[in-house]
This record gives sequence, structure tokens and C-alpha cells, in this order.
Amino acid sequence: MALPSKKTDHDAGVLNVFCSPEGEAYRVYVRPTGVPRYLHQSLDENYEVYPAELDFDDLRRFMAARGATYTEQRSRTGGVEIAAKGESAGALAEWLSTAFASGARPRTS
Repeated sequence: MALPSKKTDHDAGVLNVFCSPEGEAYRVYVRPTGVPRYLHQSLDENYEVYPAELDFDDLRRFMAARGATYTEQRSRTGGVEIAAKGESAGALAEWLSTAFASGARPRTS
């Protein structure tokens, strides 16, 4: 008998991240469900990346060029929550992995 998946139908194909400004960079928190392997490799054991240099104008152009939709909500303190579903979540993951590539650190066990 197979064990039930920890994911629910609601989680399938959803990518949700919160970017918190810290100095000149961001600390990025990624919701641990639905993270593609190639993006997961850039995250630490807490599903975070720091420091990350993010260009949200570049994100808008990148997603528009792929016809991908997402939500972006900004907090008063400068934080940015980004969420995407389905194929758009894949595009967001691709953009994030590229943004993290220069500062990616190997995961520690």
C-alpha cells in the first residue's frame, strides 16, 4: 500500500515565495511544497536563500514574455510575496533559479 502524499491537490503546481529585504539584498523564503528539484538545490535546509539580488522589473518582463501569470503583493516594510500556479509556477521557478545561480550555496545535510 502506498503512503499518502504530503501534497494536496491545492498544493499541486503552486509556487509561493516571500522576499524580505535585508540591506542591499533579499532573504527569500520558499514554501516547501511544489518546489522543482533544480530550484530545491539552491535552497538551504529551511527553504531559504540569502543573500539574493532580485530585479522585480526583470521578473515582470520574464513572465510576460512567457505569457505566465503571477501575483505580487508588497508590504509596507518592503517585502514582496510572489505566487504562481501551474505552468506559471514553472516559469517563476526558472526565473528564481537563474537569479540565485550566482549566489547559490550547496545544501548542508
